Amino acid sequence: MQVWRNFAKRIANKYADWLINCRNYQDRLDEIKVLHLITYRDQQCLFQQPPPHTKEEEKGLEGGKEYFELYDEITRMGLGKRRKELAERLGKQVNNLMNTVVKKGGQNPYPEPLSAEELHKIAQNPHEIDEEMKKKLTVIVKHPDGFDVVVKKSSITHPSSGYGVFLEGKAPPGTVIGFYPGVVYAPPLSKKIYKGNDYIISRSYDGVLVDGKRWDLKAEKYHQLAKNLEDTFSVLPSGELVSPSGPHSRFRNQFAIANHINHPPPGAHPNVFCFGYDFKTTNTPKEARPFIPNIEDKDMNLLFKNFTSDILSRAIICVTTTTIENEELYLNYRYNPRNKYPDWYVEPNPDEAKRRWGPIRMFYPLK
Repeated sequence: MQVWRNFAKRIANKYADWLINCRNYQDRLDEIKVLHLITYRDQQCLFQQPPPHTKEEEKGLEGGKEYFELYDEITRMGLGKRRKELAERLGKQVNNLMNTVVKKGGQNPYPEPLSAEELHKIAQNPHEIDEEMKKKLTVIVKHPDGFDVVVKKSSITHPSSGYGVFLEGKAPPGTVIGFYPGVVYAPPLSKKIYKGNDYIISRSYDGVLVDGKRWDLKAEKYHQLAKNLEDTFSVLPSGELVSPSGPHSRFRNQFAIANHINHPPPGAHPNVFCFGYDFKTTNTPKEARPFIPNIEDKDMNLLFKNFTSDILSRAIICVTTTTIENEELYLNYRYNPRNKYPDWYVEPNPDEAKRRWGPIRMFYPLK
């Protein structure tokens, strides 16, 4: 099986450019975009100015020329080289976050569930929340790059917005903010799982989906369990062992907050982007593995697993796309334009949506 797996990988790398042209063109653009941002971030050592928008604008910026030269260089890379470079650069930032989680022992990143009485009080006077209630509705997570990631009530006025994620401080483009937690499914997905579920997000290039619905409630359940148990190594009625490296640890990754990032309201633009990442035995230290904030569905396709035996979990990470300073984070949910949008949804990039959900074409021009 290992010989066949290695052979398949060699064939895939040899014909990588042809294979990507048979898939959705938007996937390739996304890959280039993320690698461009994180590479420029690494090379500029957390540059203090936003990247230029045009080649004319770059003339007035020190180092601006490198920004567009770098983009051209990345577009010329072969798929195999580009994906290897992307995995290495993302891996450094992801491991930095995971090491922070391990050192702290994890943290529940979600506000406590409110009682029915508290919810009624907020609904009656949403603009008159006392300081004690604000504190209960807020969780602050310290990012290793020096800023705070804050989960609290969204600034969006639509009633379905709920919580939101804010960045307090300053972060440059190409910064990994956190993870999208949830149950991981391989396509095709059962209709009963995705129907009416706004928390499902797709890794478009391989079709893997992550369902973040009710993840915060599960985290609270395990948090309360650990809080109430005197013996750290207690056993649940189900026989599950509750320990520092037990199954509850996946709910204590303080950076697993992307499921609370809202779609931009009218007039606003996305400032973060979600992208696929694989936690592997080769890139994830053993002590960090219990904190991977995902559960792979038991019915994951067997063939999918056989070709990727070194993968611990398929995941989705959240990366900044612009300089963010003391702002709420917004993520383009990229809903399918062929379906009816919810009343609160405005597509910020119709062309991108058409490419993402359009028919697969054999060849696309890169520029």
